[in-house]
Amino acid sequence: MTKTVSTSLEENITYLKETFPLGTSFDLITRELFLGKTKAFWMGINGFCKVEILQQIFSDLQNPLYTQDATVENIALYINSKLGYAQTTLSSDWKEITRNLLSGPSVLFIDGFNQAVILDVRTYPTRSVEEPDTEKVTRGSRDGFVETLLFNTNLIRRRIRSPKLTFEIKNIGTASQTDVAISYVGDLVDTNLLNQVKNALNKLSVTSLTMGVKSLEELLVKKSWFHPLPSIQITERPDVACSYLMEGYILLIVDNSPAVIILPCNMFQFTQSPEDYYKSPIVGGYFRLVRFGCIFISLILMPLLLLIGGYFPDFAARWHIFSSELTR
Repeated sequence: MTKTVSTSLEENITYLKETFPLGTSFDLITRELFLGKTKAFWMGINGFCKVEILQQIFSDLQNPLYTQDATVENIALYINSKLGYAQTTLSSDWKEITRNLLSGPSVLFIDGFNQAVILDVRTYPTRSVEEPDTEKVTRGSRDGFVETLLFNTNLIRRRIRSPKLTFEIKNIGTASQTDVAISYVGDLVDTNLLNQVKNALNKLSVTSLTMGVKSLEELLVKKSWFHPLPSIQITERPDVACSYLMEGYILLIVDNSPAVIILPCNMFQFTQSPEDYYKSPIVGGYFRLVRFGCIFISLILMPLLLLIGGYFPDFAARWHIFSSELTR
């Protein structure tokens, strides 16, 4: 049975102390407040909260000239009329409240109500949006995905302003509760494939995604020992990800990872480069055909040379395939 928030503020504080190491873990911060004459209790994680916004919210809620009401009678009406911050929700489910607390939002408990106010005033430490080292191009954009999921979705949303663009969030890992976003364009995606991806993510039973995208890849794709080639495509470039979205593909965006997974995957995708999008179709197609041919050359030519040098040394010496030291 799902545990819900109690109307007693003291019981809620006791539950928080039993669940979280309050007083032991230095980054868990709390504050006892008075909203008029009504007691309240706030909890958040230091470093995840925008201090300036929280100070303004609490200053307004405790200002007698602003609140006017001595006690809080209706929490929904109170929040809608007194709390002007947009990203505010009410919840009575302790599981949802705990997940939000550990994800960054802070929580406000008000005495006499069995609902908590979730204030999404989070901010994450992040590096600058720069071009990925593994996918550099001479022409095109110079931005790349970072380790913050919200920033990555913004980079995609900035390029695709379609109302059908969707980001469905899921939590993977019983301990890590890692956020994984399924991104697709509603009127372009294959519905059957989308349902298969959702079902696969729902069936995952794992403690944590320690290595982000790589851990999710190994859980989703079961490889055989005789199949060493890559079976999934990953990119760190927003423009490449958006081009696949507009072709009906699905993206999996994992929080804390600067790369996204592209589904489905075929061998022709590995012969494509971001440079091809900035060339004419004929030139881009030509270079892609050359890369495709190089795959077979690299797989066949080297074993063939080793075979000739090992079993036909005279033939190898005649054609100067190997040096004289190797043909002795």
